Amino acid sequence: FDAVLASLRREAPEVFEEICLMAVGAGRLTQAECAEILATDTRSLGIRMACHDQAEPDSSSSLIEVGANGIAKLKGTHVTVWEIAREFRKHDSVKTLNEAYGGLTEKELRAALQYAGRNPDEISGQIRDYEARFSNVRTD
Repeated sequence: FDAVLASLRREAPEVFEEICLMAVGAGRLTQAECAEILATDTRSLGIRMACHDQAEPDSSSSLIEVGANGIAKLKGTHVTVWEIAREFRKHDSVKTLNEAYGGLTEKELRAALQYAGRNPDEISGQIRDYEARFSNVRTD
């Protein structure tokens, strides 16, 4: 069984994640246990959990594009995924995102959060880079 799980994690990480999130929803795992299994922090897991029930399978792939600079954004906009994820982390609410990004649909916001949840290292790194630049500007 452990070999099957290791293979699933390696060969189909999105399926492995889905199973872990379903286990949280069914009360079989706590969020802390799930975060540990997925090697993420509870804040990133919160983003994943927020999108889990409402997200369409792979909806992020049709609404998100990654530019030549490696930054993911909503197609047809200049709004980056890391900006949406950063705002969500501050308020933990899709309703607040709807208010902050009134020109975007809830489907677009959820696709950005789904992408962020599936790419936590990438998005967290972009947020850290932005915040580091911002703090350097403020201290200069």
